[in-house]
Amino acid sequence: MIRKVVLKNWKIHLNSTFVFERGVNLLVGHMGSGKSSVLDAICFGLYGTFPALQSRKWKIDDLIMRKPFVKDEAEVYVEFEANGKIFSARRVLKKGRGSYAEFRENGKLLELQSSQRVTELVENELKTSYELFSKVIYSEQNGLDYFLRLQSGERKKKIDELLMIDKFEKARSATTTLIHRLEQIVRDKEKYLASIDFDKMKRELQEIKLEVERLENEIKDKKLKLSEIASQRVLLEENYRKIKEVKESIDEKHKDLKAILTILDNAIRDVSRLEEEVKGFNRAEIESKIRDNEKTRKELEPYLKEKKERLDKLQKELTKIESEIQFYTREISRIKEKLSEIEKIEASLNELEKSFNENLLAEKEKRLQEIVARLEILRNEIKKNEEAILHLSYAESKCPVCDTKLTDDKKRKIVEKKQKEIEESKKEESNLIKEKYDILRQIEEIKNKLKEIERMRVLVKDKEKLMKELELDESTLKINEDNKVGVVKEMEEIKNIIREKEEFLRKVLEERGILETIRQRILDLENLKSKILEYDKIKEELEREIADLSKVVEGKNIEEFEKMLREISMKEREIAVEIRGLEEILRRELKRKEELEKSIEFGEKEKAEVERLNKILVDLKVFKQALEITQVKIREDFVETVNHYMANIWPNLYPYGDYVSIAIKIEEGDYVLQLQERSGRWINVEGIASGGERSLACLALRIAFSLALAPQLRILILDEPTHNLDQKAVEELAKVLRENVSEFMDQVFIITHDERLQEAVTGKAYKLERDKNVDSYTQVVEIS
Repeated sequence: MIRKVVLKNWKIHLNSTFVFERGVNLLVGHMGSGKSSVLDAICFGLYGTFPALQSRKWKIDDLIMRKPFVKDEAEVYVEFEANGKIFSARRVLKKGRGSYAEFRENGKLLELQSSQRVTELVENELKTSYELFSKVIYSEQNGLDYFLRLQSGERKKKIDELLMIDKFEKARSATTTLIHRLEQIVRDKEKYLASIDFDKMKRELQEIKLEVERLENEIKDKKLKLSEIASQRVLLEENYRKIKEVKESIDEKHKDLKAILTILDNAIRDVSRLEEEVKGFNRAEIESKIRDNEKTRKELEPYLKEKKERLDKLQKELTKIESEIQFYTREISRIKEKLSEIEKIEASLNELEKSFNENLLAEKEKRLQEIVARLEILRNEIKKNEEAILHLSYAESKCPVCDTKLTDDKKRKIVEKKQKEIEESKKEESNLIKEKYDILRQIEEIKNKLKEIERMRVLVKDKEKLMKELELDESTLKINEDNKVGVVKEMEEIKNIIREKEEFLRKVLEERGILETIRQRILDLENLKSKILEYDKIKEELEREIADLSKVVEGKNIEEFEKMLREISMKEREIAVEIRGLEEILRRELKRKEELEKSIEFGEKEKAEVERLNKILVDLKVFKQALEITQVKIREDFVETVNHYMANIWPNLYPYGDYVSIAIKIEEGDYVLQLQERSGRWINVEGIASGGERSLACLALRIAFSLALAPQLRILILDEPTHNLDQKAVEELAKVLRENVSEFMDQVFIITHDERLQEAVTGKAYKLERDKNVDSYTQVVEIS
């Protein structure tokens, strides 16, 4: 049973909690109070969807509260009891981001995130699929007569799907297709077998086997002969190779001997030349002179290095002195130019101080203030006169100011007077403005001149300081120029010494080169005489080896060996060609033999396959017949079970005596719901029964379907079951639900606006209230 349901931000439920018990549970409320939303939430909490969502009448985001508050997230929690355990499914919706879910068993988390996995766990525990729950157990609003409203063929299809008979029909259809396909395969194979002469193929195969045996024996004999000839060729090649190698070795040693003789001749000539070149020189004397030369070089090089370092130091000092001379020369020139400028400034400074001073500036600024004040007065007078003229133009017979009598002539004279005053004021204003701009220009000029005078005064103050700087710079310049003369003189002296010593060193090094060359010639002569002795030994060794090798090949003709080798190689190739020809014929025969064996083997397999397929066809036809019988048997058992439950339910459900029983029957390949009159005649509910009779018949069918298809769940959910029922039928329905339904159902949920069904409650009852005028959320009140 369902124990608890919690809704947060679900449609119009802000935070609603329902605790349910076994028996009949009731949700009552006016239209739009959120009753059906609770049933949708139960279905969604268990299976992740509900009929209106699955048919796309609702979108996921539509399930999240929009009024009276806009929410971004909704939550459904359903707790149920099954098999002695407490389970809970919790699903959370997030706007624009789908949903996630969790499933718990006795408080222990079994699954998190995967909505599909949670649905599978619920179906496994309840032993009820979503399709069965939504079509049989959960009756949508105005969906009680769902099975009656279906078209004839569609009703059979839906009920077959609930019974899972459609799977048997799919299997039967697939079996029929397979039978037809296998029968065609058998016909094709039998046609193929009839078109082949397998006896002829077997005779041909036997002939080919004999030919293959003959060819293999002939090839074996040829290969044996080829092996003998190859052995003879290898032996001949080995003897030929050895003689050829000895001949080649003799030729190589003759070449080496010739090369040694050439080297000896050249060496003897070189000895004569070198003896002539070093004639009169003694090696010990030459080496003594080289040592003396080296001593002189070692004494000169440090001395030259010291002088060059001193020259570099003097060069750096000279560069520094010349840099300072240039600097002080520029400074003296700059100071002299500055002093010349100051002298000119002193001449013009007195004249400027007489023409421009602070008193003159104060006078001009005072005059500017007077002009500005006068301009303000003039503008006020002009404005006042213009206003007076304006008032006079609107005045009638009295003066607007003094209230005296005002004639037209007097008015004209006053206006003329005022206009004349305005003209005079504007003329004066124009002159003053011109004077104002002249004074502003003069003030600016005076200020600029005063700034220039101040700058000139600063320059004049620096004259004495510049004179001292000039005297110091000239003294420093004189010292640097004297130092430069001394440095240049010393540098010239050192350069002369360096040139003399470098020339002497060059001569020493030249002498060293000559001595080294003579010493090398003496060494080369000694080395060459030693090598001549070695070359003589090599010459004698080569002559001995040539004599020994010549004895080995004496009396052996290499041309005769080559002729014999060509003849035996030709005979070997001829036999090899014959073998390849025979092997090619053998390959063709073997290929034909393989083809015949495969064809015969394939034929035997095809015969066996035809026998196997014929046996399978017999089994498939039996299986097809069994599927047809099974469908009929399931339908008959289902109809019998449903009719048994409805026969027990109907007397307690229907309050009148005109229809004594109810049953579902199979007519013309479809399920038909019928009522039995007192006379025993059966009539169809569809199209004959009244609205109330139709509703009660559908209710009985719903209960029977639930008991037949989901006996382990024993839950029924009814949305507005009193539709089309009169007063007495409603009272009887409440009585049946209260007193008799527990015989068939563990738990019933009723959603209604009819408060009379409160009499049916044996579990929990809740009233759902909502003020639609202000779009408020649903308030849940438990009815005690």
